[in-house]
Parts: sequence; C-alpha cells; structure tokens
Amino acid sequence: MDAVGDQPPERVTITPKSLASTLMGNQSSRISDLLLRALDNLSQEDLKRFKDKLSHSDFEGKGNIPRGRRENADRIDTKNLLMEFYSGDAAVDVTIEVFTQINLQDSAAKLREEREKGKKPKVTVKPVSLPQESAPGRQQQEQEKQADSRNDKF
Repeated sequence: MDAVGDQPPERVTITPKSLASTLMGNQSSRISDLLLRALDNLSQEDLKRFKDKLSHSDFEGKGNIPRGRRENADRIDTKNLLMEFYSGDAAVDVTIEVFTQINLQDSAAKLREEREKGKKPKVTVKPVSLPQESAPGRQQQEQEKQADSRNDKF
C-alpha cells in the first residue's frame, strides 16, 4: 500500500495477445519509419521514377496502386500507399524491388540493411515475479510454522 490513500498499487496484466498486439503496432511503426527514410533519401527525379515503376508492376498479386492515388502523392503519401496496398514487410520488399529495378542498388541495399538491423530485439521482456499479497490464511500458516518450530525446540 502506498502512503497516499492507502490504495494497493495498480497491477498491469500483460497477456501474450496484448504483448503481440503492442509488438505488431511497434513493428508497423518501425516499417513505416524505414520506408519514409528511404523515400526521403531519393531525389525528386528518383521519386518520380519510383512512383512510375510502381504503376507498371504487379507485386504480391495485389495489382498496382491506382494512378490517380499515386500521381500527386508526396513522400509521406507514397509511404502510406505502400503500407495500405502491401502492408508490413511486403511494403519493404516492394520498395527494395522497385529500387533495384530503377537501378538504385545503394538505396535498396541500405533499406535491406536497416530492416535487418531493426529485426534485432532492442527490448527484452523478462517475466517478473511480484510479491504476493498476504492473505489472512497465509499469515495464519506462517504463524503456525513459527509456533511449530518453537515447540520443536522444547
């Protein structure tokens, strides 16, 4: 119990499902950041070539991004379109493939390397045992053990 209000501390339960959901959200955010950095490193002309190549390719059997949505897209819009149409790692794969097809091998290699670096776990989640609250029954058991050990001495 804390001194303020004598309320027990709030307990947070982390289930495998909630942890997976959090990690997936973090992964999606990480992939989004990777794509935006890669697109930010392109010249205006290379970005134009990248978007043009997207219109002529059918990746993952999902077709291509419609011309009307792609045509006036800036870097952020292009990243969002990639995430929407191909999602997650597939969006990175598509970007690497297009970079390769338009002879931006250095950009493709850099994106591939950054993705691999990002896959290394940065945070390790360890189970922590929390102290158990004393229940009246538990206190009684401990008192009985102490009494038994005193009786054994006599």
